[in-house]
Amino acid sequence: KSLPLFVRPGAVIPMGKGRETPDYDWCAELDLVLGDFSDPALAVRPVVKVIFDARGKERGTITVSHAAGTATVAVSGSLDARAVKLRSPV
Repeated sequence: KSLPLFVRPGAVIPMGKGRETPDYDWCAELDLVLGDFSDPALAVRPVVKVIFDARGKERGTITVSHAAGTATVAVSGSLDARAVKLRSPV
């Protein structure tokens, strides 16, 4: 059972490892799904996501910058970001 994930260009979607229930530590083993960043208009400013844990405490930030066709991902705080997945345009 799965649901397709449609990612708009320039989007940054943090996804946790929990798949059984919605109340899990979504900051553990965090995967980042990035939309297509090939459009030069997306290079205007970085995309910043603040990540909170299940108790509402800020755990860190994810910053994605885009320049010359390359996306750069920076993770700060106590996040366990283990993978970055790129989604191509359809």
